[in-house]
Amino acid sequence: MFPGGGIKAGEMPEEAAMREAYEALGMRVKLERCLTTVAYQGTQYFFGAKRQAGLWGYGRWSRIYGPS
Repeated sequence: MFPGGGIKAGEMPEEAAMREAYEALGMRVKLERCLTTVAYQGTQYFFGAKRQAGLWGYGRWSRIYGPS
């Protein structure tokens, strides 16, 4: 799953990825490494990650679509 979102001012890409995983998916993750970057509307970062806590589908999108 690729949660999307921007990098906030002063935030590192890794911090943004962890924040977005929690906000969008409801999971705390531990990043393993950056898998790739893509130049599209700025730089897009893709990280490998492992779930540390939380349940899939209980992030902000669950308010729209309901928990999975």
